[in-house]
Amino acid sequence: ALRNESGARRTIEVTTYAEVVLHHSAAHAAHPAFQKLFVQTEHDPEHDVLLVRRRPRSADERHPWLLHALVGPGESEHETDRVRFVGRGRTPAAPRALCTREPLSGTTGSVLDPVVAFRRTLVLEPHAEATLYAVLGAAPERGALRELAARLDTTALDDAFLRAAAREEELLAALGVDAARAEAWQ
Repeated sequence: ALRNESGARRTIEVTTYAEVVLHHSAAHAAHPAFQKLFVQTEHDPEHDVLLVRRRPRSADERHPWLLHALVGPGESEHETDRVRFVGRGRTPAAPRALCTREPLSGTTGSVLDPVVAFRRTLVLEPHAEATLYAVLGAAPERGALRELAARLDTTALDDAFLRAAAREEELLAALGVDAARAEAWQ
């Protein structure tokens, strides 16, 4: 949640970034550049999500699909090309996308080094607040991810967090763990 505690209107940009690996970790570690050649990205404008898949190299090869979204108010931009986001000679710790005023390019398709990144720019009036949710999801097929994307709204995500908190409390009670010990474990 973002809260503007000042007496002035504020424009805030929130940006997400994740690198994509849709293969077994050992295969990716052995040949990361080669493995990335088989990854394709797309933007679903109806639900404002990024969908990512690994193209199979044979009829019996199966890989999960990935979904990424930044749900909430504000204008949305996206990027799936690591070089455009991070920049040449830079690292994810100080990417070009956070050091310039340029919008994210919206590049999708078969990019050489795929990532998923969203940016939302929102205006918060004095003493106002807004909530954004960064979502990563996976499913065995595109249709299942589109069904998930159709359900992504702030009310559904608020409910999911409330249910998760209630489930955690139930689990801690069943285990006989108090809040202080649970916090220490986390």
